[in-house]
Amino acid sequence: MSCLVLGGFILVFVVAGEDPRLHGLYHNCGYNAAGTMLGGGCGDQLAQWIVHGRPDLHMFDYDIR
Repeated sequence: MSCLVLGGFILVFVVAGEDPRLHGLYHNCGYNAAGTMLGGGCGDQLAQWIVHGRPDLHMFDYDIR
C-alpha cells in the first residue's frame, strides 16, 4: 500500500490475497501508478484465487500473508 522512491525509480508494494485473519476477505491494493500495468493480471489471478483457492501463477511476491 505504499511506495518507495529509490534512485529515481518508484517501487510499488502491491498486496493481494486472502486476509490471514478473516477467511473470505481478499485484498488487491497498493498499485499506485503501476495499476495500469499490473492491475489486469493481478485481478485475474485474484479471481482464480477466490474461485479455485489458489492463483494459477506464482504470486508469492504479492501475497498478503
